Amino acid sequence: MDWYRAADAVTHLPALTRAVLDQRTVEMTYESWTGVKRRTVDPIGLVLKAGTWYLAGRTGTRMLTFKVTGIRDMTVLTRTFAWPEGFDLARHWRDSLQRFEAGLRPGTAILRLTAEGRRRLAELGRYAADAVAAAAKPDRKGRARVTLPIENPEQAARLVLSLGEEAEALGPPEVREAVRALASHMARIHLPVDKEKR
Repeated sequence: MDWYRAADAVTHLPALTRAVLDQRTVEMTYESWTGVKRRTVDPIGLVLKAGTWYLAGRTGTRMLTFKVTGIRDMTVLTRTFAWPEGFDLARHWRDSLQRFEAGLRPGTAILRLTAEGRRRLAELGRYAADAVAAAAKPDRKGRARVTLPIENPEQAARLVLSLGEEAEALGPPEVREAVRALASHMARIHLPVDKEKR
């Protein structure tokens, strides 16, 4: 069933592509996590990432990124626009992703990781791989300090525990406390079970 919803979600893509090529302004109703807004947009370019289409569009003097599946209705206007001088779609996309990821992970945690811990952490995404690449030089036991962007202490605690003995949270204090509390809870619910009480 999901495939039918995906097909419906990109209904506006052909008209949007034509508007980009013809340099025609569009009016659209756009729904994001902040709500539904009516916008007038100069569609500058389209980007496909992981099967999802995004629009780089200019509204006034601002360049914004819109998820095409968030467009609820759209009208292509007769009005045309000029390409922004010096605009680089690849650079805009890269900068948009960096701003988005920074907003997702506003905090930081300091971890001490073994080589295996660093390897496993780096597999979690670019933000984690970048943190591992910037890690301090390992100590004599092969453990290195890593400054990791995090969403919040609870998310960091789940991540640290997923690495097991390969990781230690050094700070800040609220992250260490979240790790300790979650580890204590996990230990309690995994006490030996009396076979007679099963």
